Amino acid sequence: MGSVRVYILDDHSLFREGLKRILLGEGKGQYKLLGEASRGGEAIEEIRALKPDLVLVDVALPDLDGFQVCSLIKEALPDTKVVMLTMYGRDEFKEQARDAGASAYVVKDQDVPSMMKLLERVVGGEDFLSLKGKKRRRGYLSPREKEILKLIAHGYTGREIAAILNISVRTANTHRANIMRKLALKNTASMVRYAILSGLVVPGESESV
Repeated sequence: MGSVRVYILDDHSLFREGLKRILLGEGKGQYKLLGEASRGGEAIEEIRALKPDLVLVDVALPDLDGFQVCSLIKEALPDTKVVMLTMYGRDEFKEQARDAGASAYVVKDQDVPSMMKLLERVVGGEDFLSLKGKKRRRGYLSPREKEILKLIAHGYTGREIAAILNISVRTANTHRANIMRKLALKNTASMVRYAILSGLVVPGESESV
């Protein structure tokens, strides 16, 4: 197997530097660094273009959270492995990482040999967050949810969306709530930002209905 192409996304420069040294040193030539960033928004387009084999993503980022970034990466690059990095071992975070499509969830105080072994196994195709006998829920949106998110990003209200799609207002609002839950979004502004970053809408482009 050739070199594993890696992208690192973490807002702490010292941690990124340490992680690079570990990967390049302990990895014994197995890993090749493609790029790094401190903010999710600036990393998404670069990751899409570079198509890394492995992305290491911090859960807490200044703009998007790591779960949203993971979902965006997996939406565009299903074969890219994503490992979430965090200071917290909370079960609900592990569940969010799983639903976003991550292969593993690593607490930052883990020892280096254990982390390197885990990364090797992730690259080899193992999924440490899968549920035995159960299908992942993932943070991916259905075609209808994408349609509704696009309309929301263009400024349409729930009532207007219902009229456009010939559905009830209640159904439109239910879809909106499901989108926010799946993507861990908290308000309309975060939904608009996600729609732009995912390429679903282009800033300044009007939506014809």
